[in-house]
Amino acid sequence: MVVAGLLALMRVGVWAWFQSDAGQRYVLKRLRGALAPAGVELDVGHLAGSMVTNLRLEDVTVRACAAGVRVRARRLTIRYPLASLLRGRPRVDVAAEAPLVDGLPRRACGKAARRARGPLPPVEVRRIRIDRGTIAFAGAPRVAVSGMVTPKQVDLDLAASGTAPAPLDGPLRAHVHVDGPPTAIRLAGEIRPGRGRVGVFGRVDTRRGTASLELTPKGVTLTPARGEAQLVASGKAHLTAVRRARGRIVLDIRGEGGYRRRVIDPELHADEEDATMDRFAEESRGTWSARLRGRAGPRGLRGHFVVDLHDGPRRAAVVKGTLAAPRGGHPRFRAQILSGGPRHLE
Repeated sequence: MVVAGLLALMRVGVWAWFQSDAGQRYVLKRLRGALAPAGVELDVGHLAGSMVTNLRLEDVTVRACAAGVRVRARRLTIRYPLASLLRGRPRVDVAAEAPLVDGLPRRACGKAARRARGPLPPVEVRRIRIDRGTIAFAGAPRVAVSGMVTPKQVDLDLAASGTAPAPLDGPLRAHVHVDGPPTAIRLAGEIRPGRGRVGVFGRVDTRRGTASLELTPKGVTLTPARGEAQLVASGKAHLTAVRRARGRIVLDIRGEGGYRRRVIDPELHADEEDATMDRFAEESRGTWSARLRGRAGPRGLRGHFVVDLHDGPRRAAVVKGTLAAPRGGHPRFRAQILSGGPRHLE
């Protein structure tokens, strides 16, 4: 009982000191000093918790200067066994409330932080729980994130929103569930690129640096900016991705399916009851086959594609183009429609 009383008294004393201005300045200085060799800067509005077994950081900003990433959160709660803290290698559980991850200009960090390349302090992260998180890099769709990550299991819900690049018409929406062990992640969900939808199912092998996804477009509508026709496509496609040297990713997408080609007649107007309804002078059907090859890296994504359109046994057209999504910029889509003729995809 005497030992228990002494421990309780010590805990009360530590808590009281921690709540003082001097205690908070000391703890924050130690935290910043541990992160500085790795080029990470930390700002905290308020510190709370017992400090013996948990620490709560409110109004937090973490700047990973070398990576160019900033994390802001309403609250970070870190829990740890006291014994692991005394051994110098804390085993922590982290709960992040409303974290926002976005890009960080290099000038936002100090000169020493920009040059630092040291290791992070030795910490064993047992669990990360994310509540109402957001990833918002310039030029990319905004992604909402919720769920949990452990060394053995990933369980996340991702919901993205943005604007679909031309010739896709309208807003971009996506919802994907990610689960499984971190070395073999499963993905299942749906993307709505303007009109229509694309089912997404597959796996990502992080150990080998490969991904294999099945894509099932249905009713995806392409509206050329300078044309009087729409293509409404459905079918199936397979995406493979392989990580190469220097973090570059090689992409290969092959697909096939059917399409409807609808010619817009500007002289035909929508009914007054539905002024948004399109009117078409004629409609034809056919099949398509396509291939896209590209590379993704620190500067973004670049790729080229070829699409063959067949109207029955006759080749209707060949569409060739490029897709570029630079980091921090807006996606650009360029295509050229060529007359039909004997040609095969490479």
